[in-house]
Amino acid sequence: MPSLQDADTATWVIGAIDLEAADHRSGPEWLPGPMAVVILARDEADVLAESIRSIRAELQAGDELHVVADHCSDDTAAIALESGARVHVRAGRVASGKGGALAWWLARTRPDMVGSQRIIVLDADSRVEPGFLAAMRRGWQGQNAAYQAHIVPALLSNSPIGRLAGFSELTEQSVPDKLSALLGLPVRLRGTGMGLTRSVLEELAPELRTAVEDAELSLLLAARGIPIRPIQEARVLDPKPRDRMAAARQRGRWLRGQVRLIQEHSRLLLRLAVWRPDSWPLLASIFLKPKSLWIPLKAGLAMTAWIAAASHPQAAIPAALVSAWLAWDFVCMAIGLACA
Repeated sequence: MPSLQDADTATWVIGAIDLEAADHRSGPEWLPGPMAVVILARDEADVLAESIRSIRAELQAGDELHVVADHCSDDTAAIALESGARVHVRAGRVASGKGGALAWWLARTRPDMVGSQRIIVLDADSRVEPGFLAAMRRGWQGQNAAYQAHIVPALLSNSPIGRLAGFSELTEQSVPDKLSALLGLPVRLRGTGMGLTRSVLEELAPELRTAVEDAELSLLLAARGIPIRPIQEARVLDPKPRDRMAAARQRGRWLRGQVRLIQEHSRLLLRLAVWRPDSWPLLASIFLKPKSLWIPLKAGLAMTAWIAAASHPQAAIPAALVSAWLAWDFVCMAIGLACA
């Protein structure tokens, strides 16, 4: 097995994959670059090898697989190197989350890459289904767009918390995402299975300042008018929380991330909300979560409005609007249940 060097600030180590010439297939208006799959990992030694095996089976000539071992205290880097990935060890500075790790990787690999290189970001515990990269190639239509693979919830236990999280994921992709794609509206990036060209990612990565880098990227893309398109045929297995504590941590991270997004990008959010109606479904997908909080809130608001309408008839209009909004949630849930 290749050996790892000692890591200091901004030291990186690469174990090469034996791959050949780049992919030169052309599209209607641009020459696509090769695929580079990037896994951002922190202390993921127990799950990383299987994830790497699933993606290595998909690589074609010219493709690359990179792992950023970001401030790891376990054998993540060694396992990634042994599994055949190109390993970049980030250490010696304050950890800044996945956004910081991604910007760091882009800076370290910039001299050898081209702007049209297609980059796919995966979580360390994600598994890709057979045909994943082939489907991403087919669906990748242009340079100035972003792409999101279909997330398949992987339940690691029989916990109702995990099942609820998986059901929510399926529901959003089964109805709102498909409707947005049909109308030409952007969908939300989901952290894993994200595809962007290097030129776009180089521009946006330095602006990532929160722990919810997928939602932040979605907003930055929308502000620049860069569409986010789903590729349903490219499927990624994504583990859901095992128990109540894991679900609480995940929910807490998302809620804190929402607050930080508002703090860091308040002007951008205001601009999207006022001047870009096409971004409203995207904003709803990011901020009207988790459903377990918003559905009871909307139900209570609808009930309050209907009670008020008994003595103030003008309240019937907002009551009907909130009720229709709530009914849409139940329609999406019913379709999601049918698709589960």
